[in-house]
Amino acid sequence: METHSSVKRKTGGIPLMSDTPWGSRGKTVGAFLDHFKSAHSALTDLESRTSSNSNKANNLRHSMESFDTIVTAVTTNKILGYIQTLTKELQSPNIDLMTAYKEAREVAQVISALRNEEGFCDIYAQSIELASTIDVVPSKK
Repeated sequence: METHSSVKRKTGGIPLMSDTPWGSRGKTVGAFLDHFKSAHSALTDLESRTSSNSNKANNLRHSMESFDTIVTAVTTNKILGYIQTLTKELQSPNIDLMTAYKEAREVAQVISALRNEEGFCDIYAQSIELASTIDVVPSKK
């Protein structure tokens, strides 16, 4: 039977998505972004080998090279980061509903602010920086 640490080692430090806690999704997306360049390199290496996985690696690498995918990953990471505190509050056995309600309203306001041009500029800048690590240049559509 594989342990959590052996599975994590096989995935290059990127934890697998859990079926339940949202907090783990935030950690997974964050780890993916932290290891973005090395994941891209690993897929390039797998693609060059003649194996049954080379086609899958090619498809995944091409997905990573899509600027839309990069923006989506950065946006998701940012939103999940804000949701993580709320999630912990809601899962607490000593939950204070008023505090949780206030936290939920704050998270909704922050997410709403990300939807305007000013709020999105930071996400876009982070996306350009991440894309540059694998030589992806955003193009206008």
